[in-house]
Amino acid sequence: MKKQNAWHAAVVEHLRAAGGPLTIEQIWQRMEAAGFKHASKLPRSTLGARVTELAQMKTIERVGPATYQLTGTQHAEAQP
Repeated sequence: MKKQNAWHAAVVEHLRAAGGPLTIEQIWQRMEAAGFKHASKLPRSTLGARVTELAQMKTIERVGPATYQLTGTQHAEAQP
């Protein structure tokens, strides 16, 4: 069984908690505030790559410039 990617899990968790779309920067701020642990030297770049993977897997969808929400949720404005 494949282990779930911690980045993927965190992105989905924060989008679910927000209840609507978030920008990549907002997702990162929430992850950082929650104490997300990582070994990346470029965490924002890593986050961008993981968000792209989730969009390709159709777990999340792009709803605006650098703005994403969980697939199948109603589109609303990005949450602060």
